[in-house]
Amino acid sequence: MNKKIFLAILFGTILFGSNLFANASYAAIGSSQDKVSYTGKVNVSSLPKSKNQPHHFTMPFLPKSQSSYIESKSKPKSIKLNNTTSMPAARMLAPTVSIIKEVQIISQFDGLDQSQCNCSPPDVQIAVGPDHIVEMVNTSEEVWQKQSQPVTTVSLYDFYSVAQSDFLSDPRIFFDSESNRWFASILDVSTDSVKVAVSDTSDPTKNWNIYNISFGANCPDQPAIAVNDDKLVVSANDFANCLTNPTLVGAQYFVIDKSQLIQGSPNPSMESFGPDITEFSIMPAKSLGSTSTLYMVSAYGSTSTLRLYSIGGSVPNATPHTKNLTIHTINIPPGAAQKGTSIDLETNDDRILDAVWHNGNLWLVLTDSCTPIGDSEARSCVRVIEIDTRMSSIVQDFDLGTSGMYYFYPAITVDGNGDLDMIFGYSSASSYPGLMFATQTPADSTGQTEPIQILKTGAAPDTSGRYGDYFGAALDPTNTTNVFVAGEFHSVASSSSPWATFIGSTAYVKAPEFPFAIPIFIAGVIFLLAFQRVGNKKREFI
Repeated sequence: MNKKIFLAILFGTILFGSNLFANASYAAIGSSQDKVSYTGKVNVSSLPKSKNQPHHFTMPFLPKSQSSYIESKSKPKSIKLNNTTSMPAARMLAPTVSIIKEVQIISQFDGLDQSQCNCSPPDVQIAVGPDHIVEMVNTSEEVWQKQSQPVTTVSLYDFYSVAQSDFLSDPRIFFDSESNRWFASILDVSTDSVKVAVSDTSDPTKNWNIYNISFGANCPDQPAIAVNDDKLVVSANDFANCLTNPTLVGAQYFVIDKSQLIQGSPNPSMESFGPDITEFSIMPAKSLGSTSTLYMVSAYGSTSTLRLYSIGGSVPNATPHTKNLTIHTINIPPGAAQKGTSIDLETNDDRILDAVWHNGNLWLVLTDSCTPIGDSEARSCVRVIEIDTRMSSIVQDFDLGTSGMYYFYPAITVDGNGDLDMIFGYSSASSYPGLMFATQTPADSTGQTEPIQILKTGAAPDTSGRYGDYFGAALDPTNTTNVFVAGEFHSVASSSSPWATFIGSTAYVKAPEFPFAIPIFIAGVIFLLAFQRVGNKKREFI
């Protein structure tokens, strides 16, 4: 063969192969043990009201590599991080004041606490429907009316119809406006499965269909769920054992026919992908609008690469495609100092904690490590990344941090005005763990937000150190200018360090577009009256 022709073929093969890698598609590779099965129907209004749980448990935190995680956490907190010192100035700018928007807290009330879920950490989740608010923590659920009047509190053991001896953890819940249904999930460590619940109506106190997602012999840690127009995805990190000598097997996810779940089909169509040892913590993005494509994202472990997943087609022929995007390097955050104790709050690692898709853009948040402006130490910060899913490109990528402060466990949603709304925890050497929120409006510059505000001030330290593992944010489907947020704080100092949760509702109200309109109008009236008076005097003189 001619040498030039051979080289041309070789170059073309390499180029073609690299393009495939940059935008690859994958076939379902799940094992024969992976399956989705219908387990029955439950009516929340018929469940006994429950205020206490049968036993206490603490879910261990499972990073990808325990040794690497410990090594990163043991680094001195005064380390200067390359990714922050070399970033564009906008990435670390302090929040600026906008004259267009004004943040208002329109309601706030206490959520579930440790007396109602004898567990730690709580793993706080919040969801909002047309008439109800639902909060879930590890083994408890509480329902309120929109005006914050309590309706019922039930055990998630009863809700999912599982044995009281089972180990439940990592709840998720959201309301899907496209289908007018509620979706929820929880990890059952004892059976190596994820339970998924889908409501029959928009009323969360009525009937739900319950499904069991079996991950074979693997334990699916920190499962997350999301839907688009026609698909539901359940994504988790598979470990050979979650409780004793856990060994990572890889990330795995199920794609299931959404309409069949809503109908209560006993055998819904599904596809299983993984476990893939090269992947970890693939976070599905909740769709806040109609889309035939379901999106997911992953980025983990001191990386500068973010992987965007796009799942098209219909089950059982849905096909995921991936594309790698370059971002600023992510770093595992240091523990967070808190008032009243030398014990640092556990800020966990740098996995993606929440993601939402809205109108062609995908936002994701995580707890990062950064050195804020004016600071000399690395702190835990809120990392925000926005992706244009139409162009598969990064729109913005910045850390939200303040000198001397620690921020952690962010959750997000996008409201009807296109504002990005965030809740996150905070602490410092002079402040107990509490809750803050911030928003970025379309009028704000890239990398900037509205002023950060305190939602709930903590009153005691957490002496266990175990915190999180995530908080919640949800859009009100009947008034899309309202957003509900929920997170953990500590209200009482005691040896058992009881946690509590707090729920707030915020709205972003437009200020007058012309703030000087009123004084200008008054000045105009005075001028006209004076002019009329002068005219009258001239007529009298004539």
